[in-house]
Amino acid sequence: MVSLNQSAPGTKPDAARAAKLAALLRLLDDASPVVRGAVTRELRALGDGLPEALTQLPAPPSPGDWHLLRELAGDTARELLPGQWESWRDAPDDAARLEAALAALTRFLGWPRTRPPLGERLDALAADFVQSGRGQTPSSLAAWLADERGWRPVPGDRSETVHADADRVLDSGEGAPALLAALFHLAAARLGARVVWCRWTGHAAMTRFDEAGDERIVDWKTAARALDFPEFLRMQGPSADAAERVLASALSTEEILHLVLVATAQSLSHSQDYEAALAVISLAQNLKTDTPAADAPRV
Repeated sequence: MVSLNQSAPGTKPDAARAAKLAALLRLLDDASPVVRGAVTRELRALGDGLPEALTQLPAPPSPGDWHLLRELAGDTARELLPGQWESWRDAPDDAARLEAALAALTRFLGWPRTRPPLGERLDALAADFVQSGRGQTPSSLAAWLADERGWRPVPGDRSETVHADADRVLDSGEGAPALLAALFHLAAARLGARVVWCRWTGHAAMTRFDEAGDERIVDWKTAARALDFPEFLRMQGPSADAAERVLASALSTEEILHLVLVATAQSLSHSQDYEAALAVISLAQNLKTDTPAADAPRV
């Protein structure tokens, strides 16, 4: 068995490590307990250096290899998650805190792949929207995301990991409602718009914003479309006054993150990645919110 912590004489450390890692990957198909155990130990020995080491390979791992790498080195990702996650608390404002938290969660879900930073992808998304020629308003942004990027919500009972991974949601447009709302929030912030998340019974993601004095609302559980707030209230019939009072209560950053984490854990559980789901739920349990624990999925 090769060791990734030893270099052959006369070779550069990075080149030697890449060669040994490539040799190690060739052993991934060997499911015998001795080989699998040795491969797992070598991968875990790299710790948080595994993603960088994989970028040094002459050819990227195959799709099947990525799945095995995630499975074998998943303990490392779960150990790193709490420390990476807590960085959101140091961000300067609400949008920055949401982005830092979502970026940490995205790195965790993509481990051990190295992907473009979430901030860069959101910058590119906002730039594409600006270049589209549409009105630079949040409601135009929501419509553009639905029309041009295919954004549509995936119900919680059908969501899988791909629908909670922000990087993959940006690729496909299909996501859990809370993930779509979070990405919309961050894209709108790049346009200088302020988005507020609202409470609404049974709905994981309702956002409100002001456009030239007119309030608008998006229910991300149903579609990426903005409605005039008065029109939405009229749709509530006799309950309009009660609905307005409920929607006037804005969610805190921690409550927003709780919604995102619960949606992520639910998606992971549906994909049978129960250990990752438990790691995510533990983050939600450490947040200060009024959301009852019963809202978390069973894993």
